[in-house]
Amino acid sequence: MKPGDHINENSNDTTAESNLSPRKKFLHSKIQYYRNVLRKQDEELLRKIQKIPDNWEEFDKKKTHHGISITDFDKQRLSEIKKFKSQQLKFESLYINHIMNIENTLLQCLAHEDLPENELDEASESVEIVLADIDKNIDDFKHLLLAMAKRAVSDLYYLVIAYTKFFKKDSFDFGPDIKSFFLELIDVFLNYRQDLELLNEVQKYNQLLEPYFVASSNRLGWKIDEFKLKKMLEEGDEKKKFPFMELRSTVSQAFRYKQKMKKNYEFIQYYYNETDGKMFRFNFISQSLAEKLNNGEITPQMYELYCKMRDDFREVKRDFNFTGLYDFGYQTMSYTELLDFVFKAGKIIEFYYLRSYNYEGLQKFRNDIVYYVEEEFYRIHPEINRTM
Repeated sequence: MKPGDHINENSNDTTAESNLSPRKKFLHSKIQYYRNVLRKQDEELLRKIQKIPDNWEEFDKKKTHHGISITDFDKQRLSEIKKFKSQQLKFESLYINHIMNIENTLLQCLAHEDLPENELDEASESVEIVLADIDKNIDDFKHLLLAMAKRAVSDLYYLVIAYTKFFKKDSFDFGPDIKSFFLELIDVFLNYRQDLELLNEVQKYNQLLEPYFVASSNRLGWKIDEFKLKKMLEEGDEKKKFPFMELRSTVSQAFRYKQKMKKNYEFIQYYYNETDGKMFRFNFISQSLAEKLNNGEITPQMYELYCKMRDDFREVKRDFNFTGLYDFGYQTMSYTELLDFVFKAGKIIEFYYLRSYNYEGLQKFRNDIVYYVEEEFYRIHPEINRTM
């Protein structure tokens, strides 16, 4: 396998980019940059180092090389270069696919995007493969991640630093910390699956709550139907059908998940920034490549493909900023929709506590969840009357 053969994408080179999302367009242009520039550089390097003989005695005996004088020092140096570069390319071909899988999947999890099960499985397998080898190849992995970042193939090295700084409030030391990061990814990918299960529960309860709310025509938003709720509570058989305690548990989980979504949104906003984040690195590399282009050190094609990739990432960043926190999250349930669920379900639970004379439970529920959710809900929906 050649470096770059492992990069796959559902769309081919002739894909109509107008039909792709900003993130897909960015990944597509990234693939084109790697295939048409960086992989060719690797192949050219491989051809050059293969010309260095493995056996200098046999080389000296060949008549085709008669008259070429190479000192023993240069022979040793060339042999070391061949060995070092060969090992680098081999290591890259073995692990670059896993590194890119891990990076892309982690970002999708943090962005709460819809992620196919098979892609999540592949990323989990990539983590396990890296973990199996990282202890004995720690320096090689560090060099690979730095080289990939420098060539704009993968930003995982800086993603790990930003992740540690933001979520752990700590600095990152590659040697002792990188393994801990990969171990944590196992939980991140597992939690993603559990989050989807939670959202399925939320959608189920959303349908259950719907009959107890009526839409108002005068911009007051929802209005809870207390008479229907009261009737349901007073009729024994129907009361047993409404799972209040299960709903209470789901609301608590949904509230924590809402907080997680907000934290992840703030992290991506921080990680993408132009001051010292990913956008900054794209701009920095483009300036360096512009100088190399002017000096004739790179081809116009390389510069154009890189700029295309940088500009497509800029669109990803713009799309993220335009969407904002309130529309952030899965297509099936955004941040605002999750907040709305917690707010409405909270009204049902409050009513249940009141009718059950459970004032202690009511106060705890209000202190833990309702107060915070109401403040944010009315901030997001200023048109809704607080007397709902």
